Amino acid sequence: MSTISSDGTETSVDPNSDTNSSDFEDEDMDEEMKTMCIDSLSERTVEESSQSSDLLTSDLEVRTAGANITGLGGRFILDDFVVGRPFGKGQYGSVYLAKTKKEGYVCVLKIVSIKKMHKAKGLHLMSSEIAIHKRLKHPFILQLFNWFCEDDLLYLILECALNGSLAKELSLMKDGVFGCGMTCKYTVQVTDALIYCHRHQIIHRDLKTENILLDHKKNIKLADFGWSAKCSDTRKTFCGTAEYMPPEMLTGKEVTYDYKVDNWAVGVLIYEMLLGATPFDGKNVPLILSKIRLGKFHVPSMLEPEVKNLIKRLLQRNPLKRLELTDVLRHPFVIKYYPKARHLKFNEGEPFIDN
Repeated sequence: MSTISSDGTETSVDPNSDTNSSDFEDEDMDEEMKTMCIDSLSERTVEESSQSSDLLTSDLEVRTAGANITGLGGRFILDDFVVGRPFGKGQYGSVYLAKTKKEGYVCVLKIVSIKKMHKAKGLHLMSSEIAIHKRLKHPFILQLFNWFCEDDLLYLILECALNGSLAKELSLMKDGVFGCGMTCKYTVQVTDALIYCHRHQIIHRDLKTENILLDHKKNIKLADFGWSAKCSDTRKTFCGTAEYMPPEMLTGKEVTYDYKVDNWAVGVLIYEMLLGATPFDGKNVPLILSKIRLGKFHVPSMLEPEVKNLIKRLLQRNPLKRLELTDVLRHPFVIKYYPKARHLKFNEGEPFIDN
């Protein structure tokens, strides 16, 4: 897939990578990071500054990590962690499995090169991602516990999602598709997470299978808030991943849109989970965007009428006619194949957990 930024730059995305970038400004966080980081650039690497190991993770440790690491508090340094095997690699750094030395809590360290980000003028982008991500607390959102800087490196302390991305899980399935039951389970969990974000005035803006992770019980963890933004006002930034972009982002230089861009992306996601491809697929980005502008896509006859209805109502070119996410949770297709959704206490703001 290809990620598009506001300046039109196209970046090819590795489906197995769990890292990316961002687009919302938070001046206070930005200045704090600059003060802590930029003046202390050096070439020290992870291997030189920590006690590396093969770090094996038990099921018990993974279960307790999320519940306890938030209680650590205070400032962190790299020597507080045992850094284990690599988990992935991104544009500005890498992701490692890690464990706190004192408490033995398992987490993930996303290690970003401040030097590379500063050179690419991307420091404020990362700071905005941190400012948004750290305030989100939801069972289906990958938790950002804390962050710290040491030498030329920024460390994000993240919740551990051992089963990788939804894209990877999809690739392991027969014919590269999920059944209706699994599709509905993941649709419910993603939708629940997005409703929470929208209620807290946050648009994700880059929903895709690569940015949805799976924990040890294969419940989803919505990740990568690099393109996320406040939705208190309409947005005008041209960004995200081409295959998931809605038509309102493609109307010209001065585009205006709101949280309904995420609703569109849910429609694309459902289509991809069931069919193994996105509805507006193409050989190159211009062709993909052209198809999206026209709003024409093919829904195979083998799909049931209920799911055809759900996809078409989410992929409405007019955002005002697009299905609300609360209605996705009550849709006949979702209820039919994932009846547990009936018990989602959404009105009380209580998230649904599939144990």
